[in-house]
Amino acid sequence: MKSNNHMLAIVFAFLTFFTAIQADELHFFISIVRNGIRSPTMDLKTGTESQPTLTPPGMRQQYMLGTYYAQRYRTYYKDFLKKSYEPEKIYVRSSDMDRNLNSAQSLLLGLFPFGTGPNVTGSVSTALVPPMQLSVNASSLGSAAALGNYQPVAIHSTSPSVDFLLRAFSKETCPNLSQNHSNVTHTNSTTTYQNISALVATTAEQIRNTTNISSSVSLDTLEDMYKFYDNLAASHQNGIDTGINQTSELFRTISFLAQFYDLHVNHGSTQLLQTELSPLLTEISSNLNAAKKDKTDLEGAIYLAHDETLSGFLAMLGVTNTSCVSTYYFNNQSSDNNCTGLPEFSSHIELELVTDKSDKWYVIVLYNGAELTPCGGKRCTFDNFQSLISSYIVTASQYQSLCGNIMLQSAPYKQYDYSSDPTVKIKAATSGGGVWGLIVLNLALAAALFVVKKYGRDFVRRKFAQHVPFVGEEQLGEELRPMPA
Repeated sequence: MKSNNHMLAIVFAFLTFFTAIQADELHFFISIVRNGIRSPTMDLKTGTESQPTLTPPGMRQQYMLGTYYAQRYRTYYKDFLKKSYEPEKIYVRSSDMDRNLNSAQSLLLGLFPFGTGPNVTGSVSTALVPPMQLSVNASSLGSAAALGNYQPVAIHSTSPSVDFLLRAFSKETCPNLSQNHSNVTHTNSTTTYQNISALVATTAEQIRNTTNISSSVSLDTLEDMYKFYDNLAASHQNGIDTGINQTSELFRTISFLAQFYDLHVNHGSTQLLQTELSPLLTEISSNLNAAKKDKTDLEGAIYLAHDETLSGFLAMLGVTNTSCVSTYYFNNQSSDNNCTGLPEFSSHIELELVTDKSDKWYVIVLYNGAELTPCGGKRCTFDNFQSLISSYIVTASQYQSLCGNIMLQSAPYKQYDYSSDPTVKIKAATSGGGVWGLIVLNLALAAALFVVKKYGRDFVRRKFAQHVPFVGEEQLGEELRPMPA
């Protein structure tokens, strides 16, 4: 009898521990990723310009990020994302830039590695090769559809000139952006701005006097420092010697000036953030609502974006601004989650829609793997997160005025009205607290509940697609959003 009681105690302790570490149940995730390490746009020693491309270090970065997603969404959140690719479960969108498309490919190879792809089955031998004579024998492939059971994954994209989701910060996409930037005060009389203006001049002089940076590289303005830092960081990440050590005070100063410009000029007003983020936030809001209401088969969406996208998103969340970065710099402090730095290559933001043990809905916000607390210093409830982003979602006419793109004149742009839509609990049999509480009453149910927790999702998957189009979608006639039709 003592032995049986001891065994029951062990089982109960194990189940209690399991419940504790599985407190959150994941229902949907969104990832916004900057491209991996790329080549510089300019050789700083010669002043020669070139088109940036993803470099081998950037490929490695993105591949490893894909393995992180595999671990998080298959291990941490037990078997949430299957090892085999299911097109209706995950949507990948990239800006139409080679470095971003290649970043997406590299990331997805980490998420769906060799060995997870499909096999050829059935009697289809005559269809295994193109309708032509080939000198290459495909018999070495065995049953694998492609070498090494490679798994191709669809990557959606569109022309940069109409990519309002991921390149709304571009003057090509939003012609009014130049004027919007000029509306931001550049000549503040504040002590901080005066200090920064003087800092630009002294920093430029130091660069000229201590390095062999080409004289054709402009260093006169704050914007010049922003562009210089971009090439400096890309050079360092690719092992190119610039004469400026990454651990030096000079590099720290250049980084600060670049970040100040980015936050002050690129994202320095609600209007600018609305221009840059409204279409993307509309899509995010739509997808989160659809997942919460059990109206989509989709489990996750990955966006290969740019540093401007991520820095704007962080500014929108309120976890960085010119005030805090100035304070951190002048007080010689390092960036942290209370005041994030410039998004480095392969930086990423995750939004995870979860329920806790009490069936309460939350949106977990992660930046480079660390949880942020943008909702008053604590985890965001679903409603709080929607309220946070709603300030940066505008109507069609407002966006047309902000952006000024003629392509938008007759394009639909719908804002999801979550405020008038009552909360509907998801039908998942995987909710936490109430179910696991039955363990106390009857340990015999533990095994069955474990099976439900592990496999129950498949019985309650989302059946109906909800589509809220973003600006320009129907006019352009393209499938540009992560909602299966």
